[in-house]
Amino acid sequence: MIRRRHLLTFIAFVFCLGSIASGQSEHLISTPTKSGYKISVFEAFDSIPSRGFLPVRVEILNGSTKDATWRLQTNSSVTDYTWNSDATMTTSRELFVRAGEKRVFEVLCPIPDVDRGTRSFNGTITGPQTFDNWWQSDKSSSYYGRRDVYGLASERLVLQYAGRIRSHLESLGYNLNTTDGHYAFLPADWRAYTGVDLMWFAQSDWESLAKSERDVLLDWTAAGGDLRILKEAGSNEDDGVSGLPFNGKDWDGYGAGIIRVYPPMEQNSLFEKDLSASKIRKQLGASFWEPFRLGVGKSLPLAGDDEEEDRNLTLESTIEVKIVNFPLVIVSMIAFGIVVGPVNLWFFARGRNRYRLLYTTPTIAVVFSLLLAVSILLSDGIGGEGKISRLLLLLPDRNKEILLEAQYCDTGLLLSRSFSVDPTLWIEPLGSSVTSAGSIYLRGDYEEEEGLYWGNWFGSRRIQGLALEQVRASRSEFEVSSAGGGALEVKSSFPGVCRELYYWLDDKRIFKAEALATGHQVELKPVGKKEFNDWLGRVRLRLGSDLDQTLRQMRLVSGQVFADIEHYTGDAPTTLDSIDWEVYETLVISHAKSPLSSKEAGQ
Repeated sequence: MIRRRHLLTFIAFVFCLGSIASGQSEHLISTPTKSGYKISVFEAFDSIPSRGFLPVRVEILNGSTKDATWRLQTNSSVTDYTWNSDATMTTSRELFVRAGEKRVFEVLCPIPDVDRGTRSFNGTITGPQTFDNWWQSDKSSSYYGRRDVYGLASERLVLQYAGRIRSHLESLGYNLNTTDGHYAFLPADWRAYTGVDLMWFAQSDWESLAKSERDVLLDWTAAGGDLRILKEAGSNEDDGVSGLPFNGKDWDGYGAGIIRVYPPMEQNSLFEKDLSASKIRKQLGASFWEPFRLGVGKSLPLAGDDEEEDRNLTLESTIEVKIVNFPLVIVSMIAFGIVVGPVNLWFFARGRNRYRLLYTTPTIAVVFSLLLAVSILLSDGIGGEGKISRLLLLLPDRNKEILLEAQYCDTGLLLSRSFSVDPTLWIEPLGSSVTSAGSIYLRGDYEEEEGLYWGNWFGSRRIQGLALEQVRASRSEFEVSSAGGGALEVKSSFPGVCRELYYWLDDKRIFKAEALATGHQVELKPVGKKEFNDWLGRVRLRLGSDLDQTLRQMRLVSGQVFADIEHYTGDAPTTLDSIDWEVYETLVISHAKSPLSSKEAGQ
């Protein structure tokens, strides 16, 4: 018979495990008991990510006899250690609930992105009968660089290995920024995971997810995520994991991300500290918990040494910085001083006409101000000029595509700084700077509500940088087939003209097509490795450093198609309409619909 104190200890332990598994952090918004209202707020993650969003779930029960509307507003602030600057991102939502109904809202609360800094988060809900309507995240988060890891683990892994995950990562030299990988719920929008570095799943947890939940996580992976699945003990080595876009037996590059399936492992192997001789690490590029992404397969080629002149043609370098005309400013100040002083006293209001100073002085000031405004307008113009680079990753197996876009612009005078875009887009400010300054960095206030943006997203006379991402439906694809006589052909349904297209099987089997339009078919001709490497290296330079960070984590996979696009006719989001946007580079990467085997290609 179990003693009473042992039983109480066991019950407390089980309760703690339940709390750990749920990871719920509930904030109750105070309302009068007789009002019939009950409002609860849950944060999906127990700490603030380094970027992206903190997902929040709001549950509202309207037990009254009248429809009611509440307003949610969240603020996330960051102090950047590198630039000693502050930035705040604010989002607002209207929460409408009919009388007698209960509704659940999921809101993505944006987080400013800096490598090294401290973050804080708070929110308010205002509306009928709300008193104690303010809540603050339980913790602020500090990040100090690449050794910080924001990882999430599935329920079974947390229950089985709670406490060991953090200590193991610390032994490898990393800092886990979540409490042993806990999450309260899985959000229904892939953008909620953009601040997550990697996710660990037990096979049973992964396969028990609803298809819609798996689809969201696969979208996150394709946009650059790192998904890892640990197979169940006793499972057959030849059996794959269901719900994956490939056989689920090893690893596969998926879009800009990677999916790794790990064989069953004992705890000693799972938490192995000496990784130098690890077979799993060599096979999959990383141990199960290890954040660092090693080179699985061949990296995409960089620009060669002979392309040094092209380095001045990167997206960022094409934005011309307007330098303030200091000689003109100094001359204008001297001229103003002369006119408003000696000329004004000795000519406009001399002698007994001193009373004229009452109107000549402000008139001179207004005239000089107008002249200065006209000179600025003539030199900077209204609006501005910007350039866009796009990277599109096609997922023909799921009829989707990933759009990644970088926008840089040099603004003049802006009559309006607000803009609207599709609410499914993720827009991230890369920074801003007065045009006479150097590197751009994040600062100021950035506000958003239901796809409407205002604040410091744009400003007059500044260099601005924005990154856009979107996962969307697409039926675009490239189909490779044999044309007989040893020839290969490629057909495109992509909305644009492929100036140059390369089909990569391995370093010895690379094929090229030119001027491939939508719905047309063109012959593929074999080319050398150097030609392909030089071409892709130049395109990577033109895409710019932000998109190149995505390409750095991708690997060459047999059957891939790379195409440089012109006259793109698909959905192309832009931000501020007063900017004269120019498409600088568009690169498409996809698996061919009918990839040939190496043997077929060789024939």
